[in-house]
Amino acid sequence: MAPSEGTADGARIAVESIGGAPKEDIYRFLKYFRGTRDWFPVSIPFAAVGAGPVVVRCGIQNYSRFTGTAWFDGVSLVMVAPPKEVERP
Repeated sequence: MAPSEGTADGARIAVESIGGAPKEDIYRFLKYFRGTRDWFPVSIPFAAVGAGPVVVRCGIQNYSRFTGTAWFDGVSLVMVAPPKEVERP
């Protein structure tokens, strides 16, 4: 099956802000995958807000009680552009 965003369960990859950021600075980019398939690359472009830390989470989210295994290999973050300053009121 193709990846879906916002689905409640499946193998999940997420990029999330952490550590006391104001609510408007919290971002979360998700991709969920279901079904049996061969290895394939996944890319999740995102724009970081501010200079706070982020965490990449890979795993299985299971609200429907399905079974299965997910393997993640070679996870990395790559900066493709320098960060921009965010103006605060």
